[in-house]
Amino acid sequence: MSHRTTTNSQNGVQDGAETAQSRLFPPPGQPASRILVASVEPFALWAHRWGRLDAAKAGPPGAPLACSEDGRTVAYADASARAAGVQAGMTVAGAWQRAPSLTILPSAGPEVDAAWEAFLDGMHDVSPRVAAVRVGVVAFAGDAHDAASLAERAGARVGGAGTVEEAHLLAYLAEPGRAVVAAAGEDPWTRLDPAPVYLLGGAGLSSAQRERLAWLGVDTVGALRRWTPAQLLAFLGDEGRALTPVLHGPRIDHVPVRPPPVVVAAGHAFDDAACEPAEIDPILERLVEQAAEALGERSAERVRVLVSTAGLRSDATRRAKAPLRDPIRLLRLARLALSDTGLVPLGIDELRIELSGLARRAEAGELWAQRRRRAEAARAVHARFPSQARRFALHDPGALRPRLRWRLLDLASGDPLPWDGPAPRDLARHDLARHDLARSGEGEVVSSTPPDPIRHQRAMRTHIDRIGGHERRPGRIGSNDEGTEAVLVPYGIEKGRG
Repeated sequence: MSHRTTTNSQNGVQDGAETAQSRLFPPPGQPASRILVASVEPFALWAHRWGRLDAAKAGPPGAPLACSEDGRTVAYADASARAAGVQAGMTVAGAWQRAPSLTILPSAGPEVDAAWEAFLDGMHDVSPRVAAVRVGVVAFAGDAHDAASLAERAGARVGGAGTVEEAHLLAYLAEPGRAVVAAAGEDPWTRLDPAPVYLLGGAGLSSAQRERLAWLGVDTVGALRRWTPAQLLAFLGDEGRALTPVLHGPRIDHVPVRPPPVVVAAGHAFDDAACEPAEIDPILERLVEQAAEALGERSAERVRVLVSTAGLRSDATRRAKAPLRDPIRLLRLARLALSDTGLVPLGIDELRIELSGLARRAEAGELWAQRRRRAEAARAVHARFPSQARRFALHDPGALRPRLRWRLLDLASGDPLPWDGPAPRDLARHDLARHDLARSGEGEVVSSTPPDPIRHQRAMRTHIDRIGGHERRPGRIGSNDEGTEAVLVPYGIEKGRG
């Protein structure tokens, strides 16, 4: 049995980066690198089929699937749903009437975003140069062998050419699980010009505009490519502006290097395949605790679980609603991700936890200078008069009587204290006595108030020569600048008696 913890892109993650880095300079005789574009659209359906989303949302095997962007209309339907009569654009209620077993998946959301980030991170096993075109479409650098391997392994449609736009269109010519790669000296437009114009739907051409073009007899990509950029803009508007770089350029001929994700990870290898919760849960809890301890002052946004068993490898990612570093909440997400992998019934040989999306909590104290000054003044009063300082806090803003609107609290502990005397607004309104107020150098107000209501009938005057090294200055009783509380010093602390 072996157990190890990996922190900050070391060991496993770093090894993957080095393997991808070696592809930057291929040895002589290796096929030339091309720009490849892989399409797994719609990504929500792809992630559902490949177990990247919540397994609890899965329907029966072979059930029709569809995705919706707004939860009211169908954006895309798979072959099984289309065979049942479900079409894009119809309402979800109408789709369920035609296919009662239809499963509707959201096109976007935290789970989809987390699965997409995990997909991009996994692309480092193929190439170090990775860039997301949009959700479900990724561009990377590689050769024809890399294109065929990724298409077969992920069930994606992969196209290869000299630019991202041309490779993207070639990917739509390929069948799922296949790749269409143009050779180094081949013009990709020899394949794209005879293609139907609906191929440009992935580049931003809507169905309404395709219908308008059909009335003009423009039914191929080559026919539309003969239009000038000015004609595209005049007839298609914004869609023509988006199609101009695709059809006429300028095109993107370079894919930037995507840095490997910074992760905090912990792994464990079992002596024998473990499939019982009594064996897996203690190890999973220990791995999460070690990873959470390695976070330090940082927090994690995504929890990824990688499982290996009998030559099979599966992973699942869960994204938290807010950055976490609590081991209990991280363990809850890890258990859900482990269930999403789907390999627990087969037995687990290796288990690995990765925390990514790391961030360090920052506090901008200077944005709230008033709070800092109030805290300094309160500490100065408490140091001079321990266990004697009081403060008024707003208790019930809607109360009609001022004394019910405020509550007297101990300045040090914050515990409520009995108080039958007038509230700060009563003192200011009736002007029952004069008060000498001590202000800090920053302007925070500290006042003198009698703790006993009987003494309130007497003329109150407090002599506080210095608080925290600042000269006393005259002022007025009442709330502080924020209008929520007033810091008070008990009556009777006079010069020579405090």
